[in-house]
Amino acid sequence: MAIWLRQLTIASDSIGPFISNADFKTASSSLTIAQADVRLSKNGAAYAQKNGSETVPHQENGYYVVTLNGTDTNTLGTLRLAVAISTNLPVWKDYQVVSPGVYDALVTASNSLPVDVREWASASAVAGAIPAVAAGASGGLPLLNAHLTVLAQDQGAGMGSAVTGTLSTTQATTDLTGFGDDHFTNGWMIWFPNTSGLGAAVVTDYDSASGLFTWSPAIGGAPSNGDPFSLFPALIADLGPAATASAADGLLNRNLAMGGSGHTRRVQNALRVLRNRVNIATDTNTAIVYTEDDSTTAWTMAVATDSLTSRISGVDPT
Repeated sequence: MAIWLRQLTIASDSIGPFISNADFKTASSSLTIAQADVRLSKNGAAYAQKNGSETVPHQENGYYVVTLNGTDTNTLGTLRLAVAISTNLPVWKDYQVVSPGVYDALVTASNSLPVDVREWASASAVAGAIPAVAAGASGGLPLLNAHLTVLAQDQGAGMGSAVTGTLSTTQATTDLTGFGDDHFTNGWMIWFPNTSGLGAAVVTDYDSASGLFTWSPAIGGAPSNGDPFSLFPALIADLGPAATASAADGLLNRNLAMGGSGHTRRVQNALRVLRNRVNIATDTNTAIVYTEDDSTTAWTMAVATDSLTSRISGVDPT
């Protein structure tokens, strides 16, 4: 496995062991390894002696310390170091030279990994090519709020704080700006003050440029500069009429017994007995529950009787 080296940076490493070629087992501890003996090949190119003239001292058991300077490590990619001493078996070691940014991020953890955008929409990225736009608008990326992910804010959720400006029980200037007017309207706004309980309300207006929120009803006290709040979308209202109707239809068609949809034991049939026509056939002891037209049978049930009760023979709501 190649050892990583930082590009254009001095590095010292242990190489060896140097073993005598007389008996193939004795470690050599008194070799004189000259600059010209240390050969480098960058990315498979021709070998050349290392640039620095530093000595190569012995450590122990045939291992020696070799120092490479910034010229030796100036080329990104593979670097092979080889030493051939006539009285010893050849020694070599492989390195991988990486950029300073990558080395600092992944080896020493002294920096962050560079993630600059080099290409956008199949073209080279230039300054200003990737615009920051309000959430929900077209033409670029939404603004990133420091408190919550863009995805959550796109759905009407968010977190922020009150700032100096309009601060009352029904309005507050905040640090949430740039999401488009009324982006958070109809959602819930919950205040978490530092000193006193204020409460929650429904957002009735949002001004994107100033970050001014208006809500109703009035909360227990005016927020102060720095008081935090959270925003939650009014999920069902935000669906729109068609989607809301579809959700309601799905609930009515939900199977009470096993989940899923359809089946006689569904929510809609359970409600029909409360509002629609119900007829009890005395000859068969059967109760018939009708659909909304009061003539089509929705479902039936057996009726148990005894001699002590007065039986209701039908219910026909108007």
